[in-house]
Amino acid sequence: MTGIMPDMTVKVSASSEPVMYNSRLSQTLFHELGHASQYFKVGQDWHKRLMVESVLAGQGSYGTPGVRDWGITQVAESWAEFIGTEHARRRYGQFGSKESPMFGNNLINFTPFNQEREDFFFSNWIPSGLYYDLMDNVNLVANEDNWDNVGGVTIEEMYRVFDPYSEDMCRYYQQFVGTYRNRDTQATFNLFANYPNIICF
Repeated sequence: MTGIMPDMTVKVSASSEPVMYNSRLSQTLFHELGHASQYFKVGQDWHKRLMVESVLAGQGSYGTPGVRDWGITQVAESWAEFIGTEHARRRYGQFGSKESPMFGNNLINFTPFNQEREDFFFSNWIPSGLYYDLMDNVNLVANEDNWDNVGGVTIEEMYRVFDPYSEDMCRYYQQFVGTYRNRDTQATFNLFANYPNIICF
């Protein structure tokens, strides 16, 4: 567990590889690859803490605020969920779909509106919508202009911020505004502060 990178194998129940994978499978694969690519930025010790948290946490407590290393879990899962959905959307378009706990475990399409609405994924503690809010230039949700005045951040710019000290979303915020001093710090603060489970605000 501590000596190698994350890895993944997916069994395909067919005699040969399908011509086109399911969009839900694609989202899951890109989600897990998001964890693997994040490993390069956060390092082995950070990732080991994430693995220990996922193994030791009981059913339903994974990532729960107050549980040891839940901040690392929040950072890891929010990034992986964002990057998994975004790359699946690029592959399958807005008609691709995933199962969303936020929407009652129903399938939702990869539309910009649904991505914007998915403020909190998985029991309200994974703010995957935050990365969309950093990236988008047009707000699609009512009243979003009141708190989202950030846009145009690229995936590469968001990814560049991660390092071994990205132990919770508050530190990610501090690292983000420290890295991109030319951005409107107050607007960035307002965006992060809108998410109630980023509890440093």
